[in-house]
Amino acid sequence: GLLQGTYAHLAVCEFWRVRAGLGEYDKAEAAQRYEHWRAHTVTAIETLANSGSLTPLGMRFAVAMRTAIATHSAQASI
Repeated sequence: GLLQGTYAHLAVCEFWRVRAGLGEYDKAEAAQRYEHWRAHTVTAIETLANSGSLTPLGMRFAVAMRTAIATHSAQASI
C-alpha cells in the first residue's frame, strides 16, 4: 500500500507544482499545497527505500521516484 500510495502522491505533487506555475489567482495556495505533498512524498519514498523490504525491482522503483521528486523540486517555478 505504501508503494502504491507514494507513487500516486507523485502525481498529486506534479498537479500542484504545475498549477502553482500557471500564475493563476491561487498560485500561493497551490505552491503551499505542492510543498505540503512534496514533503510527505519525500518522507514516504525514504521510508520505502530504507525499509529493507523491497525487492531489487522495488528498490529501482523507489530510486526512480526519488529522482522524479528531486526533478519536480528543481523544476518548481514557485
